[in-house]
Amino acid sequence: MSIVYLITKILTYPAAYFKGFWEHLTCRILDIPVVRGGYLRSNHFCGHVEHAPAQSAGKAFLLAFLPWLAQKLMALVFLTASAVPLFLFGLRGASETSFFWVELILLFIGLGFLCNAYPLRADFDVLWHSFYKAEQKPSIVARILLAPLNATFAAGAWLEHYGVSILIWFGAAVALYIVAY
Repeated sequence: MSIVYLITKILTYPAAYFKGFWEHLTCRILDIPVVRGGYLRSNHFCGHVEHAPAQSAGKAFLLAFLPWLAQKLMALVFLTASAVPLFLFGLRGASETSFFWVELILLFIGLGFLCNAYPLRADFDVLWHSFYKAEQKPSIVARILLAPLNATFAAGAWLEHYGVSILIWFGAAVALYIVAY
């Protein structure tokens, strides 16, 4: 675990907490035993739950996909709520509206959900092994159709592990701000 990873999780703690909640809920739905359910810890499980490995490729995929989808939808809600006053009503910052700080808080929370969307690297390793290296692999059609999403999970898990995701998403927000003004 890197200190940058822990700082990222602390800065985006509402999203890290919800990520742990979505993982816990998914484990319950898929009957995957949860070993330890604390969502906010000062180790590499911060924002995740400690659980047993998924028993099948389908469960491994759903364990990565369902929390990812929930986090993306939550990010969409918060980012839309922060962008609507700016783009729909033409509000242009603190000098014209008192809602500027509310928009910034909603933007920060939405970006936090994007920063915490991807699975833990260990969870992705189980997913990759069950899809491409196990004896009981899914069909070739499923592996081909889900390859782009699995590649996205690989990149996202790596970026999140090293704390780069926060730099990318907040950098994109600053770039959009500069382009909009």
